[in-house]
Amino acid sequence: MSVQLAGSVIYLLLWLPLGVFAWYTYRWTRPAAPVPATLVLTGLRVAIAGFLLLLLTEPLVNRWRRRVVEPALLVLLDVSTSMNLAEGDSTRLERVNDVLGQPALQEALVGVDVQAFGFADYIMPVSLDTVGALVADGQATDVASAVSAALEQSPNRAEVRGILILSDGRHNVGPDPVRGAAESGVPIYALSTGGPDHPPDVQIVRTELAGGAYVGQKLELQVEVRAWHFAGRRTTVHLYESERRFDSAEVTLGDDGQIVTVGLGHTPERGGPHLYRVVVEALEGESTTDNNEELVYVDVQEERIRVLLLGAAPGAELAFLRRALESDSRVNLELPERLQADMLRTTLAGPEATLAEYDVVVMVDPGAAALQGEPAEALTAWVESGGGMLMLFGLHTVRDWMAGSPVAGLLPFELPARPYLSSEPVRLRMSAAAGNHPVTRQSEGSTHADPWTRLSPLPGYVQAAAVRSGATTLLETDEDDGMPVVMADRAGEGRVVAVLAGGFWRTELLASGTGGNPEVVRRLWRNAVQWLSRAGNGGRVRVWSESPVYRSGGRLEFAGQVFDELLRPQEGAEVSLELEPGQVSIPLLDQGGGHYRAQWPTPEPGQYRFTASAAVAGREIGQDEGHFVVEPYTLESVDMRANPELLAEMARVSGGVALPLQHWAELLEHMPLQRRVQRERAVYSLWPLSWSLAVVLVLLVLEWTLRKRYGMI
Repeated sequence: MSVQLAGSVIYLLLWLPLGVFAWYTYRWTRPAAPVPATLVLTGLRVAIAGFLLLLLTEPLVNRWRRRVVEPALLVLLDVSTSMNLAEGDSTRLERVNDVLGQPALQEALVGVDVQAFGFADYIMPVSLDTVGALVADGQATDVASAVSAALEQSPNRAEVRGILILSDGRHNVGPDPVRGAAESGVPIYALSTGGPDHPPDVQIVRTELAGGAYVGQKLELQVEVRAWHFAGRRTTVHLYESERRFDSAEVTLGDDGQIVTVGLGHTPERGGPHLYRVVVEALEGESTTDNNEELVYVDVQEERIRVLLLGAAPGAELAFLRRALESDSRVNLELPERLQADMLRTTLAGPEATLAEYDVVVMVDPGAAALQGEPAEALTAWVESGGGMLMLFGLHTVRDWMAGSPVAGLLPFELPARPYLSSEPVRLRMSAAAGNHPVTRQSEGSTHADPWTRLSPLPGYVQAAAVRSGATTLLETDEDDGMPVVMADRAGEGRVVAVLAGGFWRTELLASGTGGNPEVVRRLWRNAVQWLSRAGNGGRVRVWSESPVYRSGGRLEFAGQVFDELLRPQEGAEVSLELEPGQVSIPLLDQGGGHYRAQWPTPEPGQYRFTASAAVAGREIGQDEGHFVVEPYTLESVDMRANPELLAEMARVSGGVALPLQHWAELLEHMPLQRRVQRERAVYSLWPLSWSLAVVLVLLVLEWTLRKRYGMI
């Protein structure tokens, strides 16, 4: 123990002069008081001054003590299905269990507060005494969430000295584990299991529909297959719907990891949704057959999309869009014989105009012909009744722009009365919302997160556009404050995609020479036409699944929009959807501007329907419904190779150490498993403010009473 003064010692030195002054002043009193009373008054005044001076000096007592603290260690054991992979005579999980059962390891953990968890796409508490009974059934691996969840669930978080991870290092869902390790504030120690080579396996990489799907026309599926350790072997790929087989094709497997493409076909006899099953026959010696089957959702149309392509004058942009759309087997494209402005007006609103016969109208820099008079009114009415419009701006449209045009009210942005078309080259990038939108969503397996940044710049764009509430920016300028270039929105029952730029033909032409992918530009227009042709639900509540098919272990993604009575974006609504079967309720979070989103772990494989509803102020305002499929093909089975490099990087950024599983004894030397002596300090105030002031108050009352008694007051 020790005593110290928080205040200055000068205050204590003032006590003596104050005492002398009090004695001196009470020597003569008027009227005169007896000597005992004078001494008492002097003592009271000295005591009051003393208590107040002690408060100013703040005398403190420090009490120190030492205690032995046991270290806390979190153990994370990977129980995803990749840990079931057999390498040699045992699986990865069995080798981990053998290490955890070593007497030397158990002895090293004596006196350590160990909290163990099993993790995959979930996390659960386990006991190290019973890890041998654990089943590796996780369909995905989320290492980052496992680290953060274990720290949150630890009752002794302040004493955690390290996290021990036993895993093959596979991570395929969730946040970046390296960043999570750096932010955890706790050193990570890792023991990695599994070899660097891919195990023997044949898998379907992906299946894509080539072109469209229409009743009575043969649909073609391109199936990508790859294998390891089966080069030159032959197998067969089959196409099923339920248990009915439609087509089969033999394929010769390539070198390790080489993708081989095989085509399968079928002629559907009815329209609507079809769920096909693509199966590659398993070969003897495969490590897993979980990835030998894939589900493919195909929405078969009764007929092709009817598209009308218009422009004020011939040009390179119009020719490029014509080629891009004519090459799409889903599109039935029509183009007027002549493109003069008067012909364009006649096409839109003349005596023989038949907009109702088309699903989508594509206008390339139409100018005044589409912005004023009867053509603008006819086009607006057609879109609001369920049509789809794609409009590209150019010199003619900017020059003839009219902010009061009916067509201007359809567009997802507002322009000033005199818009400005910049002539400076500008690169594009995908917006934050573009990755999940059908118009700009990249195909599965894309090797670049944003292929637009690799393309050559556009020759300019229309500046100063203000995006309307509820609209979605898809492409923007690649600058600090990106300006909108391509936007999408709904207009009544219809849909609109607007493009504030031209010159995409040049970007597509130069893409191959600059390391870009020209298919990115062509795909933009094809996807836009496909999205515009499906106006769908026109009610106040519109909710959809971001994908018709999900892999097990991933995340369901839902998006939606809610509108008020005037079909303006409705914020602050309570939106949720019910899954069937399962009776699961999923809330959608408000993203602003009438947009709502939700993510949810995938349920068991199967077909699901959902019903979404929205309420404002407790009153339901509408519903929507949809469906999706969860296939047995898991994220874990996509790549079964061990990834010790990930564990090593997590350990490095957090200040820990990562070693192969067989070097577990060496890792113990690096881990802080020793007990430590902790010195704790407790501080007590000898002169607490509360009771000191109470004593001063009592003394002042006594002094006042005596002075009153002897007539001094």
